[in-house]
Amino acid sequence: MRRPPIPISMRDADARQVNIGRLDQFITDVLQKEAIVMAKRNSLTWHPPRAARAATFLCFGIAVLLLLYAPGCAREAAFSLDAYHASDSVFRVLEIDMGEQAWGQNLLQVRVKNVTDQEHPFWLHIGGRYRYSGHSGNFGMGMQEPILVAPHEEHVTEHPYWIPPRLGELSCTVKCVVPAGTAPVWQQRPLFVRDYFVTYETPNSRCNELTPLAAFLKYDWAEKYRDGTKIRPFEVVATEHFVFYVLPDSPGLEEIDTIKSRRGQTLKEICDFLGVSFTGRINFFLFPDAPSKRWCMSHQGDGLAFDTTIAEIYNEDTRVDPAHEITHIVASQIGNPPALLNEGLAVYMQSDHKWNDEDVDVTASRLLREAKLVPLNELIKRNEIGSQSDDGEVAYPQSASFVKFIIDRYGKEQFLKLYGKLKIGAQDNIARFKEAIGVNLETAEQEWRKAISRIRD
Repeated sequence: MRRPPIPISMRDADARQVNIGRLDQFITDVLQKEAIVMAKRNSLTWHPPRAARAATFLCFGIAVLLLLYAPGCAREAAFSLDAYHASDSVFRVLEIDMGEQAWGQNLLQVRVKNVTDQEHPFWLHIGGRYRYSGHSGNFGMGMQEPILVAPHEEHVTEHPYWIPPRLGELSCTVKCVVPAGTAPVWQQRPLFVRDYFVTYETPNSRCNELTPLAAFLKYDWAEKYRDGTKIRPFEVVATEHFVFYVLPDSPGLEEIDTIKSRRGQTLKEICDFLGVSFTGRINFFLFPDAPSKRWCMSHQGDGLAFDTTIAEIYNEDTRVDPAHEITHIVASQIGNPPALLNEGLAVYMQSDHKWNDEDVDVTASRLLREAKLVPLNELIKRNEIGSQSDDGEVAYPQSASFVKFIIDRYGKEQFLKLYGKLKIGAQDNIARFKEAIGVNLETAEQEWRKAISRIRD
């Protein structure tokens, strides 16, 4: 097997071939280290052995379980000490090759040896997540099908896995499992665990083919890839404040010069309006269609912004207004308010304050006449827009119209104060509203509704 290249900032955490022969080592290495590591990864439900042990050990194990796994952990104990000891004596893990560890498709190879006189099954699992990311996405592929390994045979098993395109530190775990008993295999204690940490810094050129893995081709959104259509690695185009990741032969790459210029100008205008500076870089992913964006970013909409990352669909029929997602990135320096202000400002900053090519006040006025507006004391509680029954076609333009009203009536400085005062998820945002503006939310809503009632198409 080829040795994996050493990736940027990769730390190969301790690999554990666990020996149950000593109780004190089992308590220290397994109960403390493994339970805490698995809890952080949220990838394995672990239960202590049911065999009779000293009362102190039993109480300590129960305490750890209650602290770490109380939520949603009402499952049957996954393994017995005897079964686990038996699995430890069945296989030896000789080598692990993570492959290139690039964005997209990768191949994990694990070499094991069956040290017994009988054939035994062997399972392999890989999974993880990006740390500190606002939008982690799916990593890995879960359990593969079991591999039967002949007596005393050395066997190399291969497992395709997926790394979604993100910037930052990726935490991933490889587990080797020997099924024992009737409990589901994902509940059973692994024979072997190895942790990896990989950092992807911008601009990142480590990218493999991005085509969906075979297991996902059954979904409706992946239909276009069933005929063998590929998603090739990103082309990387960098400017002072943007790093664009664009797919080859796509409208985004064909028009990249125009995109660079317009996004750069839009960023400047937004910074000027908000009175802030932006010294970092925005990682900008452009996709030619919804399926490729959904697969790579785990997101269904036309546009997405998190941390310092933007992802958009860009083709002849779908083009997100340049200001919307950039506003989310820049305005995060001011505050993190609920969707009423967060999404309201993003739509307000769009060209001519329009939503679906119509002035937001005109849209809001029509929604008022049709009695479709959402009460603001409800809208102010939402952390996002689009997942409610209004489907975003009401809440987006309504929020933008209200933001426009606040800016026009009370001034931009008061609005920016309000933007920084309200906090997403805060229970007292209605009280915070009055502290920032000087009038309560109910009065402001009445004034806004009165103003838009005079507007006609």
